[in-house]
Amino acid sequence: MVRMAAIDHTNNPVSNISPHLGRWAWFGIVLVLLGVFYTGVVRNLDPVGDKFFFHMYPGGGDFVYPYNGARALLAGVDPYTHDVPELFDPWGRDEPVNGIIFRQFYPPSHLAAYVPLVLITDGNFRAASRLWFHLNLLGLLTLSLVSCLLVARVFRWSYTFEMYGAMLFPSMLFALCMNQGVAIGLERGQSDIFTATLCWVGVLAWLCEKRFLPLLLVVTAALFKGYAILFALGLCLLGLIEGRRLLPIFAGAILPILILVVPVLEHFPKGVEATIYRADKFWNIWYNHGFKNLIYNVSTEFAAVGNFLLFALTTSVAALVWWRLSRAEPETKPMWMVLFACASLTAMLGVSGLSVSYNLILILPGILVLIATQKKLAVASSLGNEGLLGLLLGLAGLSLVVLRLNSDTFPIASIGLLCIVFVSGLVALTAARAAGSD
Repeated sequence: MVRMAAIDHTNNPVSNISPHLGRWAWFGIVLVLLGVFYTGVVRNLDPVGDKFFFHMYPGGGDFVYPYNGARALLAGVDPYTHDVPELFDPWGRDEPVNGIIFRQFYPPSHLAAYVPLVLITDGNFRAASRLWFHLNLLGLLTLSLVSCLLVARVFRWSYTFEMYGAMLFPSMLFALCMNQGVAIGLERGQSDIFTATLCWVGVLAWLCEKRFLPLLLVVTAALFKGYAILFALGLCLLGLIEGRRLLPIFAGAILPILILVVPVLEHFPKGVEATIYRADKFWNIWYNHGFKNLIYNVSTEFAAVGNFLLFALTTSVAALVWWRLSRAEPETKPMWMVLFACASLTAMLGVSGLSVSYNLILILPGILVLIATQKKLAVASSLGNEGLLGLLLGLAGLSLVVLRLNSDTFPIASIGLLCIVFVSGLVALTAARAAGSD
Protein backbone atom coordinates (compact mmCIF):
# COMPACT_ATOMS: atom_id res chain seq x y z
CA MET A 1 0.00 0.00 0.00
CA VAL A 2 1.00 3.61 -0.49
CA ARG A 3 2.43 5.05 2.71
CA MET A 4 1.19 8.56 3.45
CA ALA A 5 3.73 10.91 4.97
CA ALA A 6 3.12 11.73 8.62
CA ILE A 7 2.24 15.39 9.18
CA ASP A 8 2.04 17.39 12.39
CA HIS A 9 -1.21 19.34 12.61
CA THR A 10 -1.26 20.10 16.31
CA ASN A 11 -2.38 23.67 15.76
CA ASN A 12 -5.24 22.80 13.45
CA PRO A 13 -8.46 21.68 15.22
CA VAL A 14 -9.72 19.97 12.06
CA SER A 15 -6.48 18.01 11.76
CA ASN A 16 -6.72 16.79 15.33
CA ILE A 17 -9.74 14.64 14.52
CA SER A 18 -9.03 11.04 15.38
CA PRO A 19 -8.16 9.16 12.16
CA HIS A 20 -10.18 6.19 13.38
CA LEU A 21 -13.43 5.55 11.58
CA GLY A 22 -16.35 6.59 13.78
CA ARG A 23 -19.32 4.40 14.66
CA TRP A 24 -21.49 6.17 12.11
CA ALA A 25 -18.92 5.47 9.40
CA TRP A 26 -19.02 1.77 10.23
CA PHE A 27 -22.83 1.95 10.41
CA GLY A 28 -22.94 3.33 6.87
CA ILE A 29 -20.42 0.81 5.53
CA VAL A 30 -22.23 -2.15 7.10
CA LEU A 31 -25.60 -0.84 5.89
CA VAL A 32 -24.38 -0.63 2.30
CA LEU A 33 -22.70 -4.05 2.44
CA LEU A 34 -25.84 -5.68 3.87
CA GLY A 35 -27.86 -3.99 1.13
CA VAL A 36 -25.53 -5.34 -1.53
CA PHE A 37 -25.68 -8.80 0.04
CA TYR A 38 -29.48 -8.75 0.17
CA THR A 39 -29.69 -7.56 -3.42
CA GLY A 40 -27.52 -10.47 -4.51
CA VAL A 41 -29.09 -13.34 -2.58
CA VAL A 42 -32.76 -12.34 -2.98
CA ARG A 43 -32.52 -13.37 -6.62
CA ASN A 44 -32.69 -16.97 -5.38
CA LEU A 45 -36.12 -16.54 -3.80
CA ASP A 46 -39.09 -18.42 -5.23
CA PRO A 47 -39.81 -18.22 -8.12
CA VAL A 48 -36.30 -19.02 -9.27
CA GLY A 49 -34.84 -16.55 -11.72
CA ASP A 50 -33.18 -13.19 -11.87
CA LYS A 51 -35.76 -10.61 -10.82
CA PHE A 52 -33.78 -7.43 -11.36
CA PHE A 53 -32.94 -7.27 -15.05
CA PHE A 54 -33.57 -9.38 -18.09
CA HIS A 55 -30.66 -10.93 -19.93
CA MET A 56 -30.15 -9.95 -23.54
CA TYR A 57 -28.59 -13.28 -24.47
CA PRO A 58 -25.69 -13.77 -25.00
CA GLY A 59 -24.73 -10.40 -23.45
CA GLY A 60 -23.22 -7.10 -24.53
CA GLY A 61 -26.61 -5.69 -25.52
CA ASP A 62 -25.61 -2.05 -24.95
CA PHE A 63 -21.96 -2.44 -25.89
CA VAL A 64 -23.02 -3.18 -29.46
CA TYR A 65 -24.21 0.39 -30.08
CA PRO A 66 -20.92 2.29 -29.64
CA TYR A 67 -18.89 -0.66 -30.97
CA ASN A 68 -20.86 -0.83 -34.23
CA GLY A 69 -20.78 2.96 -34.35
CA ALA A 70 -16.98 2.81 -34.27
CA ARG A 71 -17.07 0.14 -37.00
CA ALA A 72 -19.22 2.48 -39.09
CA LEU A 73 -16.71 5.31 -38.63
CA LEU A 74 -13.87 3.07 -39.81
CA ALA A 75 -15.99 1.90 -42.78
CA GLY A 76 -16.64 5.51 -43.79
CA VAL A 77 -20.44 5.33 -43.41
CA ASP A 78 -22.80 7.48 -41.39
CA PRO A 79 -23.07 5.76 -37.98
CA TYR A 80 -26.54 7.21 -37.37
CA THR A 81 -28.53 6.62 -40.54
CA HIS A 82 -26.53 4.03 -42.48
CA ASP A 83 -28.15 1.09 -44.25
CA VAL A 84 -25.48 -1.57 -43.71
CA PRO A 85 -27.19 -4.74 -42.37
CA GLU A 86 -24.11 -6.12 -40.61
CA LEU A 87 -23.97 -2.93 -38.50
CA PHE A 88 -27.62 -3.08 -37.43
CA ASP A 89 -28.50 -3.67 -33.79
CA PRO A 90 -28.91 -7.47 -33.34
CA TRP A 91 -31.81 -6.86 -30.94
CA GLY A 92 -33.68 -4.60 -33.37
CA ARG A 93 -33.77 -1.50 -31.17
CA ASP A 94 -33.30 1.08 -33.93
CA GLU A 95 -35.85 3.87 -33.61
CA PRO A 96 -37.20 6.74 -35.71
CA VAL A 97 -36.05 10.25 -34.81
CA ASN A 98 -38.05 12.97 -36.56
CA GLY A 99 -39.26 10.41 -39.11
CA ILE A 100 -35.80 8.96 -39.89
CA ILE A 101 -34.62 5.56 -38.62
CA PHE A 102 -31.54 6.04 -36.45
CA ARG A 103 -29.11 3.16 -35.91
CA GLN A 104 -27.16 4.95 -33.19
CA PHE A 105 -27.94 7.10 -30.12
CA TYR A 106 -24.57 7.96 -28.59
CA PRO A 107 -22.46 11.08 -29.28
CA PRO A 108 -19.89 10.63 -32.07
CA SER A 109 -17.09 11.33 -29.58
CA HIS A 110 -18.23 8.21 -27.68
CA LEU A 111 -18.08 6.19 -30.88
CA ALA A 112 -14.61 7.52 -31.70
CA ALA A 113 -13.34 6.33 -28.32
CA TYR A 114 -14.21 2.74 -29.30
CA VAL A 115 -12.19 2.77 -32.51
CA PRO A 116 -9.13 1.22 -30.77
CA LEU A 117 -11.34 -1.65 -29.55
CA VAL A 118 -12.49 -2.32 -33.10
CA LEU A 119 -8.93 -2.33 -34.36
CA ILE A 120 -7.71 -4.61 -31.55
CA THR A 121 -10.52 -7.14 -32.04
CA ASP A 122 -10.67 -6.84 -35.85
CA GLY A 123 -14.38 -6.00 -35.79
CA ASN A 124 -15.36 -9.14 -33.82
CA PHE A 125 -18.15 -7.90 -31.56
CA ARG A 126 -18.25 -11.00 -29.34
CA ALA A 127 -14.48 -10.90 -28.70
CA ALA A 128 -14.65 -7.16 -28.05
CA SER A 129 -17.55 -7.59 -25.62
CA ARG A 130 -15.56 -10.12 -23.58
CA LEU A 131 -12.55 -7.81 -23.57
CA TRP A 132 -14.71 -4.88 -22.44
CA PHE A 133 -16.13 -6.98 -19.60
CA HIS A 134 -12.65 -7.64 -18.23
CA LEU A 135 -11.63 -4.01 -18.67
CA ASN A 136 -14.67 -3.05 -16.62
CA LEU A 137 -13.66 -5.47 -13.88
CA LEU A 138 -10.24 -3.82 -13.86
CA GLY A 139 -12.05 -0.47 -13.60
CA LEU A 140 -13.97 -1.63 -10.52
CA LEU A 141 -10.73 -2.80 -8.93
CA THR A 142 -9.20 0.62 -9.67
CA LEU A 143 -12.22 2.44 -8.24
CA SER A 144 -11.92 0.47 -5.01
CA LEU A 145 -8.24 1.32 -4.66
CA VAL A 146 -8.82 4.99 -5.53
CA SER A 147 -11.64 5.16 -2.96
CA CYS A 148 -9.30 3.87 -0.24
CA LEU A 149 -6.61 6.35 -1.26
CA LEU A 150 -9.16 9.18 -1.14
CA VAL A 151 -10.22 8.17 2.38
CA ALA A 152 -6.54 8.33 3.34
CA ARG A 153 -6.25 11.78 1.72
CA VAL A 154 -9.28 13.13 3.57
CA PHE A 155 -8.06 11.81 6.94
CA ARG A 156 -4.38 12.51 6.13
CA TRP A 157 -3.53 9.08 7.45
CA SER A 158 0.07 8.05 7.91
CA TYR A 159 0.90 4.62 9.26
CA THR A 160 -2.71 3.76 10.06
CA PHE A 161 -3.51 3.69 6.35
CA GLU A 162 -2.14 0.19 5.95
CA MET A 163 -4.55 -1.17 8.56
CA TYR A 164 -7.65 0.70 7.41
CA GLY A 165 -6.82 0.26 3.75
CA ALA A 166 -6.68 -3.50 4.25
CA MET A 167 -10.18 -3.43 5.75
CA LEU A 168 -11.76 -0.89 3.40
CA PHE A 169 -10.40 -2.19 0.11
CA PRO A 170 -12.29 -5.53 0.05
CA SER A 171 -15.42 -3.88 1.47
CA MET A 172 -15.49 -1.23 -1.23
CA LEU A 173 -14.63 -3.75 -3.93
CA PHE A 174 -17.54 -5.94 -2.78
CA ALA A 175 -19.96 -2.99 -2.81
CA LEU A 176 -18.80 -1.85 -6.26
CA CYS A 177 -18.63 -5.26 -7.94
CA MET A 178 -21.73 -6.92 -6.54
CA ASN A 179 -24.37 -4.21 -6.49
CA GLN A 180 -27.07 -4.87 -9.06
CA GLY A 181 -26.72 -1.58 -10.90
CA VAL A 182 -23.12 -2.31 -11.80
CA ALA A 183 -24.08 -5.89 -12.66
CA ILE A 184 -26.32 -4.54 -15.41
CA GLY A 185 -23.40 -2.45 -16.62
CA LEU A 186 -21.21 -5.55 -16.69
CA GLU A 187 -23.72 -7.83 -18.41
CA ARG A 188 -24.92 -5.26 -20.93
CA GLY A 189 -21.47 -3.81 -21.57
CA GLN A 190 -22.20 -0.20 -20.66
CA SER A 191 -19.44 2.44 -20.52
CA ASP A 192 -20.26 3.94 -17.12
CA ILE A 193 -17.75 1.89 -15.13
CA PHE A 194 -15.03 3.12 -17.47
CA THR A 195 -16.10 6.77 -17.25
CA ALA A 196 -16.43 6.49 -13.46
CA THR A 197 -12.84 5.27 -13.35
CA LEU A 198 -11.73 8.26 -15.44
CA CYS A 199 -13.54 10.68 -13.12
CA TRP A 200 -12.29 9.33 -9.79
CA VAL A 201 -8.72 8.75 -10.92
CA GLY A 202 -8.94 12.37 -12.08
CA VAL A 203 -10.03 13.44 -8.58
CA LEU A 204 -7.08 11.65 -6.99
CA ALA A 205 -4.65 13.04 -9.58
CA TRP A 206 -5.88 16.60 -8.91
CA LEU A 207 -5.32 16.16 -5.18
CA CYS A 208 -1.81 14.94 -6.03
CA GLU A 209 -1.24 18.40 -7.58
CA LYS A 210 -1.43 17.17 -11.17
CA ARG A 211 -3.29 19.32 -13.66
CA PHE A 212 -2.86 17.87 -17.16
CA LEU A 213 -3.93 14.30 -16.26
CA PRO A 214 -7.13 15.19 -14.32
CA LEU A 215 -8.43 17.41 -17.12
CA LEU A 216 -7.49 14.83 -19.74
CA LEU A 217 -9.40 12.10 -17.89
CA VAL A 218 -12.49 14.06 -16.82
CA VAL A 219 -13.02 15.81 -20.17
CA THR A 220 -12.70 12.42 -21.87
CA ALA A 221 -15.36 11.08 -19.49
CA ALA A 222 -17.62 14.01 -20.36
CA LEU A 223 -17.34 13.19 -24.07
CA PHE A 224 -18.84 9.74 -23.59
CA LYS A 225 -22.39 10.51 -22.45
CA GLY A 226 -22.15 13.99 -20.98
CA TYR A 227 -22.67 13.03 -17.34
CA ALA A 228 -19.30 14.52 -16.36
CA ILE A 229 -19.85 17.88 -18.10
CA LEU A 230 -20.49 19.92 -14.93
CA PHE A 231 -17.61 18.20 -13.16
CA ALA A 232 -15.25 18.92 -16.07
CA LEU A 233 -16.33 22.57 -16.22
CA GLY A 234 -15.81 22.91 -12.48
CA LEU A 235 -12.27 21.52 -12.68
CA CYS A 236 -11.43 23.83 -15.61
CA LEU A 237 -12.69 26.88 -13.71
CA LEU A 238 -10.87 25.78 -10.57
CA GLY A 239 -7.63 25.53 -12.50
CA LEU A 240 -8.14 28.91 -14.12
CA ILE A 241 -8.76 30.76 -10.86
CA GLU A 242 -5.61 29.22 -9.43
CA GLY A 243 -3.82 31.38 -11.98
CA ARG A 244 -0.86 29.03 -12.37
CA ARG A 245 0.13 26.11 -14.55
CA LEU A 246 -2.41 27.12 -17.18
CA LEU A 247 -0.67 25.26 -20.01
CA PRO A 248 -1.29 21.77 -18.51
CA ILE A 249 -4.91 22.73 -17.86
CA PHE A 250 -5.56 23.90 -21.41
CA ALA A 251 -3.64 20.96 -22.86
CA GLY A 252 -5.53 18.44 -20.75
CA ALA A 253 -8.91 19.92 -21.72
CA ILE A 254 -8.17 20.40 -25.43
CA LEU A 255 -6.39 17.14 -26.22
CA PRO A 256 -9.49 14.89 -25.78
CA ILE A 257 -11.44 17.29 -28.00
CA LEU A 258 -8.78 17.09 -30.71
CA ILE A 259 -8.75 13.29 -30.54
CA LEU A 260 -12.44 12.45 -30.01
CA VAL A 261 -14.34 15.42 -31.45
CA VAL A 262 -12.48 16.97 -34.38
CA PRO A 263 -12.15 13.73 -36.44
CA VAL A 264 -15.92 13.11 -36.23
CA LEU A 265 -17.10 16.72 -36.35
CA GLU A 266 -19.24 16.09 -39.44
CA HIS A 267 -21.39 13.63 -37.49
CA PHE A 268 -22.15 15.95 -34.59
CA PRO A 269 -25.42 17.44 -35.95
CA LYS A 270 -27.02 13.98 -36.11
CA GLY A 271 -25.18 12.92 -32.97
CA VAL A 272 -26.66 15.82 -30.99
CA GLU A 273 -30.12 15.06 -32.40
CA ALA A 274 -29.84 11.39 -31.42
CA THR A 275 -28.40 12.15 -27.97
CA ILE A 276 -31.13 14.66 -27.12
CA TYR A 277 -33.77 12.20 -28.29
CA ARG A 278 -32.31 9.48 -26.10
CA ALA A 279 -31.87 11.75 -23.06
CA ASP A 280 -35.49 12.94 -23.32
CA LYS A 281 -36.84 9.42 -23.69
CA PHE A 282 -38.70 8.58 -20.50
CA TRP A 283 -39.63 5.20 -19.08
CA ASN A 284 -41.33 5.15 -15.67
CA ILE A 285 -39.65 1.91 -14.67
CA TRP A 286 -38.06 0.99 -11.36
CA TYR A 287 -34.46 1.16 -12.55
CA ASN A 288 -34.87 4.70 -13.87
CA HIS A 289 -33.77 6.83 -10.91
CA GLY A 290 -33.99 10.24 -12.61
CA PHE A 291 -35.70 13.23 -11.01
CA LYS A 292 -38.47 13.07 -13.59
CA ASN A 293 -39.33 9.51 -12.64
CA LEU A 294 -39.38 10.42 -8.96
CA ILE A 295 -41.85 13.27 -9.52
CA TYR A 296 -43.86 11.17 -11.99
CA ASN A 297 -44.56 8.60 -9.28
CA VAL A 298 -45.92 11.38 -7.09
CA SER A 299 -47.71 13.52 -9.70
CA THR A 300 -47.65 12.74 -13.42
CA GLU A 301 -48.62 16.27 -14.49
CA PHE A 302 -45.70 17.88 -12.66
CA ALA A 303 -43.02 15.44 -13.84
CA ALA A 304 -41.37 17.79 -16.35
CA VAL A 305 -41.54 20.86 -14.09
CA GLY A 306 -40.32 18.89 -11.10
CA ASN A 307 -37.41 17.54 -13.10
CA PHE A 308 -36.34 21.07 -14.02
CA LEU A 309 -36.71 22.38 -10.47
CA LEU A 310 -34.71 19.52 -8.94
CA PHE A 311 -32.00 19.98 -11.58
CA ALA A 312 -31.86 23.71 -10.81
CA LEU A 313 -31.61 22.93 -7.09
CA THR A 314 -28.91 20.29 -7.59
CA THR A 315 -26.88 22.52 -9.90
CA SER A 316 -27.09 25.35 -7.38
CA VAL A 317 -25.86 23.04 -4.63
CA ALA A 318 -23.00 21.85 -6.85
CA ALA A 319 -22.07 25.49 -7.52
CA LEU A 320 -22.10 26.24 -3.79
CA VAL A 321 -19.87 23.24 -3.07
CA TRP A 322 -17.52 24.36 -5.87
CA TRP A 323 -17.35 27.82 -4.26
CA ARG A 324 -16.35 26.23 -0.95
CA LEU A 325 -13.82 24.03 -2.74
CA SER A 326 -12.23 27.03 -4.43
CA ARG A 327 -11.64 28.59 -0.98
CA ALA A 328 -10.75 25.45 0.90
CA GLU A 329 -7.56 25.11 2.90
CA PRO A 330 -5.21 22.28 1.89
CA GLU A 331 -6.37 20.38 4.97
CA THR A 332 -10.00 20.14 3.82
CA LYS A 333 -9.58 20.28 0.02
CA PRO A 334 -9.81 16.47 -0.47
CA MET A 335 -13.16 16.41 1.33
CA TRP A 336 -14.58 19.28 -0.74
CA MET A 337 -13.25 17.79 -3.98
CA VAL A 338 -15.02 14.47 -3.33
CA LEU A 339 -18.18 16.34 -2.36
CA PHE A 340 -18.08 18.47 -5.52
CA ALA A 341 -17.56 15.43 -7.74
CA CYS A 342 -20.59 13.74 -6.15
CA ALA A 343 -22.79 16.86 -6.36
CA SER A 344 -21.96 17.74 -9.98
CA LEU A 345 -22.31 14.16 -11.22
CA THR A 346 -25.59 13.76 -9.31
CA ALA A 347 -27.06 16.81 -11.05
CA MET A 348 -26.44 15.31 -14.50
CA LEU A 349 -27.57 11.82 -13.52
CA GLY A 350 -30.81 13.15 -12.07
CA VAL A 351 -31.83 15.38 -14.97
CA SER A 352 -31.52 12.68 -17.63
CA GLY A 353 -34.89 11.22 -18.55
CA LEU A 354 -33.21 7.87 -19.20
CA SER A 355 -30.89 7.74 -16.21
CA VAL A 356 -30.78 4.08 -15.24
CA SER A 357 -29.25 1.92 -12.55
CA TYR A 358 -25.82 1.13 -13.95
CA ASN A 359 -24.74 4.78 -14.17
CA LEU A 360 -24.96 5.07 -10.39
CA ILE A 361 -21.41 3.71 -10.41
CA LEU A 362 -20.38 7.29 -11.28
CA ILE A 363 -21.24 8.49 -7.77
CA LEU A 364 -21.07 5.32 -5.68
CA PRO A 365 -17.27 5.53 -5.08
CA GLY A 366 -17.64 9.07 -3.77
CA ILE A 367 -20.52 8.06 -1.50
CA LEU A 368 -18.41 5.26 -0.03
CA VAL A 369 -15.62 7.76 0.65
CA LEU A 370 -18.03 10.23 2.28
CA ILE A 371 -19.56 7.47 4.42
CA ALA A 372 -16.11 6.49 5.68
CA THR A 373 -15.02 10.08 6.34
CA GLN A 374 -18.22 11.68 7.59
CA LYS A 375 -16.59 12.43 10.96
CA LYS A 376 -14.18 14.77 9.17
CA LEU A 377 -17.06 16.08 7.06
CA ALA A 378 -19.10 17.01 10.15
CA VAL A 379 -16.25 18.84 11.90
CA ALA A 380 -14.73 20.56 8.86
CA SER A 381 -18.12 21.94 7.84
CA SER A 382 -18.83 23.10 11.43
CA LEU A 383 -22.05 21.11 11.28
CA GLY A 384 -20.95 18.91 14.13
CA ASN A 385 -23.89 16.51 13.80
CA GLU A 386 -22.06 13.36 12.87
CA GLY A 387 -25.11 11.17 13.43
CA LEU A 388 -27.28 13.10 10.96
CA LEU A 389 -24.64 12.93 8.24
CA GLY A 390 -23.96 9.28 8.96
CA LEU A 391 -27.63 8.42 8.70
CA LEU A 392 -28.18 10.41 5.48
CA LEU A 393 -25.07 9.04 3.80
CA GLY A 394 -25.90 5.51 4.92
CA LEU A 395 -29.39 5.82 3.42
CA ALA A 396 -27.93 7.31 0.25
CA GLY A 397 -25.47 4.47 -0.13
CA LEU A 398 -28.12 1.84 0.65
CA SER A 399 -30.61 3.21 -1.89
CA LEU A 400 -27.93 3.28 -4.60
CA VAL A 401 -27.35 -0.45 -4.31
CA VAL A 402 -30.86 -1.68 -3.41
CA LEU A 403 -32.85 -0.16 -6.23
CA ARG A 404 -36.16 -1.89 -5.61
CA LEU A 405 -38.09 -2.31 -2.36
CA ASN A 406 -41.41 -4.07 -3.05
CA SER A 407 -42.22 -1.78 -5.97
CA ASP A 408 -42.17 -2.28 -9.71
CA THR A 409 -42.02 1.42 -10.46
CA PHE A 410 -40.91 3.65 -7.59
CA PRO A 411 -37.27 4.70 -8.15
CA ILE A 412 -35.80 4.09 -4.70
CA ALA A 413 -32.32 5.16 -5.87
CA SER A 414 -33.64 8.67 -6.53
CA ILE A 415 -33.96 9.03 -2.76
CA GLY A 416 -30.20 8.48 -2.63
CA LEU A 417 -29.67 11.28 -5.14
CA LEU A 418 -31.76 13.64 -3.01
CA CYS A 419 -29.79 12.61 0.10
CA ILE A 420 -26.58 13.55 -1.71
CA VAL A 421 -28.05 16.94 -2.64
CA PHE A 422 -29.23 17.53 0.93
CA VAL A 423 -25.89 16.50 2.48
CA SER A 424 -23.90 18.61 0.00
CA GLY A 425 -26.04 21.69 0.51
CA LEU A 426 -26.17 21.34 4.28
CA VAL A 427 -22.41 20.92 4.62
CA ALA A 428 -21.65 23.79 2.24
CA LEU A 429 -24.09 26.17 3.95
CA THR A 430 -22.90 25.42 7.48
CA ALA A 431 -19.28 25.81 6.38
CA ALA A 432 -20.08 29.14 4.69
CA ARG A 433 -21.90 30.36 7.80
CA ALA A 434 -19.00 29.35 10.01
CA ALA A 435 -16.56 31.13 7.71
CA GLY A 436 -18.66 34.27 7.78
CA SER A 437 -18.77 34.33 11.57
CA ASP A 438 -14.97 34.04 11.92
